[in-house]
Amino acid sequence: MSRKTDQAWKDGRYCADDGTVVEIAREVDACKVATRLIKPDEWPAIEREARSLVDPAHPPLQVTVTGETTLAALRRLVVDERRDAVAALNFASARTPGGGYRTGANAQEETLARGSALVASLERAPRYYEQNRASPSALYTDHAIWSPAVPFFADDAGVFLATPYRAGVVTMPAPNRGAITAATELQAVPEALRRRIRCVLALAAQARIRHLVLGAWGCGVFRNPPETVAPLFREALSDLSWSRAFTSVVFAIYDPSPQRATFAAFQRILTPPA
Repeated sequence: MSRKTDQAWKDGRYCADDGTVVEIAREVDACKVATRLIKPDEWPAIEREARSLVDPAHPPLQVTVTGETTLAALRRLVVDERRDAVAALNFASARTPGGGYRTGANAQEETLARGSALVASLERAPRYYEQNRASPSALYTDHAIWSPAVPFFADDAGVFLATPYRAGVVTMPAPNRGAITAATELQAVPEALRRRIRCVLALAAQARIRHLVLGAWGCGVFRNPPETVAPLFREALSDLSWSRAFTSVVFAIYDPSPQRATFAAFQRILTPPA
């Protein structure tokens, strides 16, 4: 499927599963041109601007935890519920645009990449990957990529859609806890997660996103425990600025394991019983 996806955004068109020929060249080009690389020293200014945009009278944030994939949550919000200003966090590889989507990997970033023109945008920000590849630590760096209005044109099952839709994507790596052995670096993981979660929220707020799809960021192959990550999201979203910046935050926790431990942890921590 990755070949068909690549061909779609390179050609600027594709044939949907129902036979419709869909033109996306204009949308892909616009997304590529507007792609932003964010360097670590830019975060203080982004956060200041984002906080200045927040309306204290904005209705309280709605937080939900669902069993959807990120791709399904985006499509539900944009297509089914007709929400505007929707974006998602890409649980990103620090070193390769789209992670292993061209080699058959099937984690969250790969499903986003196979269903959209996201990689066309990511490849416009090579410095993100160069800096992370040059880093001696699997903590990685605080670089990020903002991809506005990414065209999405396939679903999780690989069905190419007759009507594509668009959503923003924030690409930022979690620390790869499973690859860290030094005790001092392991101790630095929670603070790196805390700092980058704040960065993700600030960037989305600066872009005036109203509906944000998050999830079990870094809890898969990077082996960060849900019991660490979920409380850090809860802490960040309790900040008055971020709790008033967004209308809704969806934690899309696709967890096919029999115990569904990751889903259960996020549900318990982020949507506790009243």
